[in-house]
Amino acid sequence: MWVQWKLCSSGPSRQEKRYFELMFHKDYHDLALEFYIPYVFEKGAEVQGAKRVLCTNRSMNGDGGLWSTVDFHLPSTFDTIAVNNEVKNSLKKDLVKFSEAKELYVEAGRAWKRSYLIHGPSGTGKTTLVAAIANELCFNLYDIDLGSVHNNFHLRKLLISTRERSVIVFEDIDKWVVKREGAENQRVEEGYIIQKIGGGEALITMTGLLNLIDGLWSSCFLCEKVMVFTATNIENLDPSLLRPGRMDMHMTLTYTRPLDFEALTNKYFDLENDEIEVSIRTNMQKIKDLLNNLNIIPAEIAEVFMRYSGDPAKAMEMLMWKLNGTIV
Repeated sequence: MWVQWKLCSSGPSRQEKRYFELMFHKDYHDLALEFYIPYVFEKGAEVQGAKRVLCTNRSMNGDGGLWSTVDFHLPSTFDTIAVNNEVKNSLKKDLVKFSEAKELYVEAGRAWKRSYLIHGPSGTGKTTLVAAIANELCFNLYDIDLGSVHNNFHLRKLLISTRERSVIVFEDIDKWVVKREGAENQRVEEGYIIQKIGGGEALITMTGLLNLIDGLWSSCFLCEKVMVFTATNIENLDPSLLRPGRMDMHMTLTYTRPLDFEALTNKYFDLENDEIEVSIRTNMQKIKDLLNNLNIIPAEIAEVFMRYSGDPAKAMEMLMWKLNGTIV
């Protein structure tokens, strides 16, 4: 069977549409439709699943497109991230249930999507947890910067253009969607959130945002997708964004505690044997005792472990100094 593929395009440069044209002899019409084309789609899905992308609405190439895209390679997984085990286990269980529940969502008349709110101090692992979600599901990532969104229509256009099997992320949502009593450098009028951006103004209404999360418009693009909102100060968020049913799960990431320290240690060092030096064991126990009363983010500990990745004894010693206020 002889076939020929041709890459075609139409429309002006900024709105150019590209597509493939397949040609074959009419005698092979049935064979192509029954076997060849399904085979091409199957292999295409395999390639698409293996190669994933990170898209942002912050323009990086100046071509006027909605999204700038790069390959997504961040290797974070639920097995490697240093996040509270209870949070990881409950989230992973929910993701597995979601990925297998398409028929349940259809029967219930709901869009096949989940919404998560992850909040906690900077450096506690919110971004790496988002990457782990995408890797667990083998989904693409869409990072939406509300500072680059002009209005409700622009936001709707962005969301509708996202692919299926995607994680859509609104990072630091507490910087944009605050309580409507008003806040510094921001005024709220008639339900509008008005942000000063680069000398201009962005007009996004709470109603417009919420309708895209779980309202009428959500059914137009939320199919096999996960929406994730991250925040540092959850108390600053408008209560309408937090109500039950709008966010399927709230997850709190905290400062490093003894169990989190153990997870970090096991991530960077192989210490699961009986021949560990007494000094290492002693320092590890002292560090655990200190972490019960200190507010240290995982990123600070990871920085020390990375610096002394081949020397666990030195790593524990230097971390002890750091926790006691000594500059490493």
